[in-house]
Amino acid sequence: MDKALNYILVNNAGVTALVGTKIYFGIIPQNISEPYVLFNEVNRRGVNDKSGVASVDVSTVQFDCYSSSPTIAINTAEAVRTALDRYAHGTIEGTNLAGISFEEQHNDFDEIMELHRVIIDFQVRVNK
Repeated sequence: MDKALNYILVNNAGVTALVGTKIYFGIIPQNISEPYVLFNEVNRRGVNDKSGVASVDVSTVQFDCYSSSPTIAINTAEAVRTALDRYAHGTIEGTNLAGISFEEQHNDFDEIMELHRVIIDFQVRVNK
């Protein structure tokens, strides 16, 4: 799923205009300049069907948009939301996406990194 989400974002002009290809899953490389996007799968649960076997996994995926500028962090989050919210289903990078939907967003300031952060969560449905 991470490769599919990364593919969608690095191929979206609105996102790349703000962060280029600095979109990372799990961990940020050392000495990376901001702005950038970091994303992680927060949880995953199966959705059972009549056969008793989960045919769809539903994950909450958190995207953190970092920048020294609060405006750029907010604009990056808006671009990520535009790229992902209600994304049409299909197979991308080997992942059979059943749908993506926006859940929530909030702003933060990371005092250790001294960067503004906009946290945006999505529900990602994947056909198994």
